[in-house]
Amino acid sequence: MIKLFNKVEEYGFKEILLRRKRRLINSITKRFAKKFLKFYPKLPQNYKFVLLNYSVSGHFAFLKFLELCGLKHINLSQDNYMYYGEVKKMLKNSKKQNFLSISLYRNFKKRLKFTKILSCNFPLVILLRDPISRLKTSINHGYPKAKASKFEFSLKDDIDKSLPEIVYSGALTPQITDLEKIFDKKFIDFKYQSNLTPFLTNEGGGGVTHQIIYIDTQDLKENKAFNTMQKLSKIFHFNPPKEEDKAKFERKAWNDYTPFLPFTLFIDHKDFSHLKDKIKIIITEEPLSNLKDIKNLFLNENDPCYKHLSINVEQKHYELIKEDKEIKERLKSYFKEFVKILEEKVKFRADNALSEQDILNYFKANSSLALKFKILLDKELIHIKQTRPDIIASWKYYQEFEKICEGFS
Repeated sequence: MIKLFNKVEEYGFKEILLRRKRRLINSITKRFAKKFLKFYPKLPQNYKFVLLNYSVSGHFAFLKFLELCGLKHINLSQDNYMYYGEVKKMLKNSKKQNFLSISLYRNFKKRLKFTKILSCNFPLVILLRDPISRLKTSINHGYPKAKASKFEFSLKDDIDKSLPEIVYSGALTPQITDLEKIFDKKFIDFKYQSNLTPFLTNEGGGGVTHQIIYIDTQDLKENKAFNTMQKLSKIFHFNPPKEEDKAKFERKAWNDYTPFLPFTLFIDHKDFSHLKDKIKIIITEEPLSNLKDIKNLFLNENDPCYKHLSINVEQKHYELIKEDKEIKERLKSYFKEFVKILEEKVKFRADNALSEQDILNYFKANSSLALKFKILLDKELIHIKQTRPDIIASWKYYQEFEKICEGFS
């Protein structure tokens, strides 16, 4: 109650009511979209294209690359959870070049019919990847046991316990038996054809899109990403990637260090009695544009993780740390231990990761599961096989999977 009174005093009663109203409307549109979707007017057509975003298919890198080209990402939906009200407002007010994304991470039986609220003329972009590689990466993915908000620590905290523990379906290593969950609601979505059909037909009043662009994960790899984005900028008429940003396109966007970072360390007068300010130090994979990278104060090129980390602070704190011998030496000792433990955790993940061959071997030993998965893919890859047979042909492990299934017949 006291908190509410403080907010009323700060923002005014009218503003608080407006905020509550917006929050209620957003909650309704998110949770009851299936029932109300047919009553919604179409969204403002202030977007370059719509992206169908499939999990473990390069979406993390692709979104980053598009934003480097000056495009604004507006997330319309994730796993049938829609943000209509927020998206409508953003599109209406945005002065930038935008694109919408529909994230299709989980395996839902029925999808929202987005064609009802989208124009008929937008291009559609779809991310693809070899299905066997998708299965492998999904099982290997894992998630930090602690929430990201808890990645904030002091010098007194145990580094080994501070760095998050990565778990896989409740286990400490990836579980090959997770393949049995392929058809479960919580597993990844392979329904390319089913999700695409409303955009290819008049189902739900969607009409036919002018363009469907398939992008395979291979075209987003370090050696191809820059050229891929140059080509897309010509197709969709957005700003091409900048030469000075080329190194950012040549860096692996999701790598072995990503699950553990960012990591935030605080030091204050409790650590150093003469310290007046509380200093925030953020460990990331890349330097933060508004901060100073100070890793050279503590690490050298022979230290583990050196090429994969950035240690960031405000410029004024950089000068203080640089000149204060006590703080500098204490932090140097801390970060020497930090990179050692981080490297051990990264190596543990790599040593226990499953390979595509592990996935194929499991299918060889489980014919019924393999054939059931083949039936699904035969149905869901129809349009891709018709329009981009070159992508299908490039999927090495999928071709091996097909041979395995032929051996069962």
